[in-house]
Amino acid sequence: MRSRNDYTDFRYRADAFLSGSIQEKSHDMLIAYNQERYGDAISMAKTMLESTCAYVFHAATGKELAVEFGRKGHSDFTINMYDGAIHTLELFENQLPNFEKSRQIIRDAASLIASISDLRNDSSSNHGGRIRSNPPSEVEALLVMEISEDLTTTMLELLHRYKYPDKENVVGSFITPEPSMKPYSSNAKSRPNRYVIDDDVWNISFELIDGIIESITINFKKFELQTAIDSEFIWNHVSDYLPNDTEYERQISENEFQYYSNVHDKFYSILVQKLNIGMIITISAFEGSL
Repeated sequence: MRSRNDYTDFRYRADAFLSGSIQEKSHDMLIAYNQERYGDAISMAKTMLESTCAYVFHAATGKELAVEFGRKGHSDFTINMYDGAIHTLELFENQLPNFEKSRQIIRDAASLIASISDLRNDSSSNHGGRIRSNPPSEVEALLVMEISEDLTTTMLELLHRYKYPDKENVVGSFITPEPSMKPYSSNAKSRPNRYVIDDDVWNISFELIDGIIESITINFKKFELQTAIDSEFIWNHVSDYLPNDTEYERQISENEFQYYSNVHDKFYSILVQKLNIGMIITISAFEGSL
């Protein structure tokens, strides 16, 4: 007999992954749908896929997708959605155990993406014309959104699981449990939403959403703060928990610092709380610049 754990939802939402541009497009898509602007929702679903391809390709290779495989326009390089998805997904073909079958799945997925574009182009919200067109229905928009989000999360999950360019257990990566980590769940039937390392020196808490690290809190139990807090001091204590390309941006206040990752197009907040004996540092990602 199956237990309730067999029915735990294993899927991820696109906005769970810490990429600013993808989260933005995902939110705009949902807003358009909820406002019954179904043509705009389809448009944003396509744009979310395009942003995903560009992000994943750059994160995996360090190169720009449109420059490598697109063509030069009047002011910039461009690439169509179908070609962009094919070249992005093919990065991971050799990483998949069933190579030949995976190749066909990738090509079928690209055909679905092309169908998304065709449905979008039939929408009156995107093209003018002499004859009145029929706008997409709610069901059609929902179909496109579901396919788009599934393909987006598939590419993002491939990147994180096979080609993620960072060390393990940084903000934005999947959690990689270590022997010293103790898992915690909101209830006995759900996957862990927090992992904690606790010893005589510190308590480190990894807060998760769908298995992805959203924030990290470091509690230094016996740290005697005798030096001034500056960017170099902070970096020495948080660099292990941030992407490799993260760089200092600015000091927001006496106890808050801002860093930025170009690979992930993400800002990170470092908040410091001084204690009589000890110190708490909270690392989290946030949208936009303060």
